[in-house]
Formats: sequence, structure tokens, C-alpha cells
Amino acid sequence: MARVLLVTDIFPPQIGGPATFIDRLAHSLASRNHDVTAVCSSSGRRDPSDAARPFAVRRVSLASRERYEIFVRLRLAIEMARHRLIFVNGLERYVTEVNQLLRRRYILKIVGDGPEWPHLVELSAQLGLSDRVVFHGRLSADGVRDAMGRAHALVLTSLYEGLSHTVLEASAAGLPCIVSDRGGNEEVVRHAQNGLVVPPQNVDRLADALRWLGADETFRRTLAASAMETARAFDLADTVTRTEHLLLNGSEAPPRTDERSHQKLASSAKAGALGNV
Repeated sequence: MARVLLVTDIFPPQIGGPATFIDRLAHSLASRNHDVTAVCSSSGRRDPSDAARPFAVRRVSLASRERYEIFVRLRLAIEMARHRLIFVNGLERYVTEVNQLLRRRYILKIVGDGPEWPHLVELSAQLGLSDRVVFHGRLSADGVRDAMGRAHALVLTSLYEGLSHTVLEASAAGLPCIVSDRGGNEEVVRHAQNGLVVPPQNVDRLADALRWLGADETFRRTLAASAMETARAFDLADTVTRTEHLLLNGSEAPPRTDERSHQKLASSAKAGALGNV
């Protein structure tokens, strides 16, 4: 038995040669005990006829072109990672693009320990990712700095955060951070300016963010440089001075000159980005 992925731009109830052929091919392969999945474009995410088929049908809705461009790539990435045999009869451009992305080997390095450690190690093995997920365990301060120096990005998608020292340390080390939109994360990370912000527990959005950084080295380096500049605004001595001002005067201290310049630069960049949409 083999896992076979069939990719087509049209599929029943749509009519046409490719739709008919892929449906018949999928039925024939399934009857020979192969694990078959068909990925297709469709007017909706589901069709009642799919339940009667002896193989899985993954439809990508054409209702929104913008959403389609995202989800067709995500669906193909998921299925192409699971299947060794792929027959393409449509959507060739997307298949080629996703194939190039999947051939890049990303390494996930996890630093720290805790009660979830054994479960994560077991899950990594079950998914066949032991060669792409490295568990460092608890490291010394120097070990953490060394790990950050070797990394290309830091991911912190907590469900709760205050003002994360980890994000500040990574930013100071020139690492663009991918963080959840929780707690104080967005006080440090501004989306697409010095890092990326995603909803927590949203695997698709996190995967998109990682692919974005992996595919665009110039963008990643721009975020890294901006992250280092942001970290300077959280200098300990300055933070103590501003806290003292707040305690003694009941109001926040005015922004420093370099902080005002940074805010003006960020506003200009945002305006420029909006103007280029």
C-alpha cells in the first residue's frame, strides 16, 4: 500500500476531462488498497458527494481569492509532506512553489525544560522529526546567548506573557522574534517592523510567519536590525530613571530623543507600507 496524492484544479461535481479522470483514477487506486487523497479547487470547502468516496478529498474554496492563495499553499504543504507519490493534473505552479519550500530543512531548537519535556520528545519521535527538532534542555546564561547567536529567529507563542525578558534578550542579540499577541509582547514586537505577531495556538499563522522569514533573507535582516534598535529603548538604567520619574511625579517621563526618532521612523515606515499596498 502506498500513500498517493492527486492534485487537480477541478473535481466533481465540476465537469470536464481532468475532473472525471482524477475521480476515476482515485477510485481505482483506492480499490487496490492505496491510501489516496485528492486536493482540488472548489466552490466550497465541502461537497456532499465526498462522504461516499473511498478516499479523502481536500477542497480549497475559491470564494475568496486572497484566502485561496494562502490556503491552497497550506493544504498542499500539509499533504505533500505526508505523501511520497504525487500525481499533478492542475495547480502546477502552486505544487512547484510548495515543493521548493518543503525542500528547505528548518531546524527547531528548544531551550529549557519542564513537565512537558518528555511529551514533546515523544511527539517529535512519533512525527519522524527527531533529526529536525533539537532539545537543548536548561542552559546557562552563556549557553542561551550562544544559542541565540546561532539562531535565525526566536519563537515565543505563549498564552500569557508580561514583558518578556527572553524577547528583549533575543532582540538585543539581533534576532527577529515571532510572538503571540498576548500581554506585553506587542509592547516590544511590532508586526512586520521588528518581528512578527501571530495569534496563540494558531499553527497555520505560525507556519506562515516561519516561512516568511525563511523565504526572505533581506526582510529577516531588516527585522533583526530594527529589533536591536528596539532593545536599546529598554536599557536598564533608562528604565529605572523613567520608573523613578513616574513614582515621584505621577506621570510618565517624556520619550528620549532617540526614542522619539525611532517612533517617527516607525510611523514613516508604516505610512510608506500602507501607501504601497
